[in-house]
Amino acid sequence: MKKIPLLPRYFSWIGIILVLVSFIIYLNGIYKFLPFDSYGFWGEFYTLMNVSEVKGEEDFIFGLQKVNYSLILILVPSMIGLAIIAFSKVNFVEDEFIDRIRLQSWSTSIIIFLAYSLVINMFTYGTLYFSFAVVSPHLLLLSFILIFKVKLLKLNRRLANEE
Repeated sequence: MKKIPLLPRYFSWIGIILVLVSFIIYLNGIYKFLPFDSYGFWGEFYTLMNVSEVKGEEDFIFGLQKVNYSLILILVPSMIGLAIIAFSKVNFVEDEFIDRIRLQSWSTSIIIFLAYSLVINMFTYGTLYFSFAVVSPHLLLLSFILIFKVKLLKLNRRLANEE
């Protein structure tokens, strides 16, 4: 059986640090305990803009626009950190049984993600929809990590009881 290429174990600590940095930036935007404002990172970037108000019809152009980078500074490091944690090896040998647990965890997290997507597509609209849709990848990775760690914990308990 072909092995799944995974990152080394120490990468999970890098992922945890990225998630914590993202969480600290988020909390700083609320409580302002750091010397900089987390919601004040503005810059110009090429984005897709809706120009329907200018032309009077539904039209989009790709152009330079002033953008607030605070949401990007919160979402991107947390998503990269969760992905690094999800694709890192566990503390013991990666064998076929661990690969099977990993695959089952992915399957379950995909089902959770699809149910979440179905609910937000049915019951939300407009900017609230985008607020929920933005965290969808985070939910997918976080549910995989939680399900995988719980299954490993159960496996470790069962192996400890057998000894």
